Amino acid sequence: MDFYRKHWHDIGIGLAFGISIAMTIFMTLSRKKRSRAQVWSAWNFVALLLHQFEEYRFPGYFPGQFNAGVFKSETPDHYPLNTQSAMIINTALAYPAYILPLLFPRKVWLGLAPVFIGFGQVLVHGIVFPLRAKARYGPGFVTALCLHLPVGIAYIRQIMREQPVKRTDWVKGVISMIGFAVGGIAAPMFLLRDKVSSYRFTEQQMGPYGHQ
Repeated sequence: MDFYRKHWHDIGIGLAFGISIAMTIFMTLSRKKRSRAQVWSAWNFVALLLHQFEEYRFPGYFPGQFNAGVFKSETPDHYPLNTQSAMIINTALAYPAYILPLLFPRKVWLGLAPVFIGFGQVLVHGIVFPLRAKARYGPGFVTALCLHLPVGIAYIRQIMREQPVKRTDWVKGVISMIGFAVGGIAAPMFLLRDKVSSYRFTEQQMGPYGHQ
């Protein structure tokens, strides 16, 4: 568990590579159009994995910016976010939100929820966090802008081609996105926060915020 706690974002890169190969083969060989939205959901999951790698490995100092820059923590290497809560939020809670649209592609709102989450990533990493931290850049912004945004737009266009999208689908998608932000990110982070936690981020993950 300790190994996974430290390297889940690295393992995610291998998972992203495997999904990318599988989706490329599927799109090359499949003649069925009904699953194209499902394919975009898979690419959105890949975008998530790459986004997490940018946050926690390269450049990787999202934890430092989040704890020190956004929350002004005096112990930013483990409070309020620590390696345990980060692992749980980004894998046990985030992965299902992105995998469910693959299992139930006709439940459009399930696919819209992670798409909206991706759109939100552009705002928080590109504007909210940098402004709060008085920084020029927020780790996670490049993948949010270059992957989450175009993949999300492509997914929305595809579902509108394949089937009528009901108003309730949009509403459920937004509600689910808000629910994940609260129940899948904010709540576990604050429930698992610990000022004396031994689950500490590395010096690299602190980046420029490790010597303030």
